Amino acid sequence: MSVLIPPSLIMIVYGGWQDVSVARLFAGGVVPGILLTIFFVITVTILV
Repeated sequence: MSVLIPPSLIMIVYGGWQDVSVARLFAGGVVPGILLTIFFVITVTILV
């Protein structure tokens, strides 16, 4: 789950390696991470 929800170590490494703003990477990863988490919770709730 840590890959989906910031702060992720992968984002920090990528930001440093490619000279990309880590703050902007985190900002861009928050909404997709939250949406995926919600979909996982809904899926588990339906299956259980």
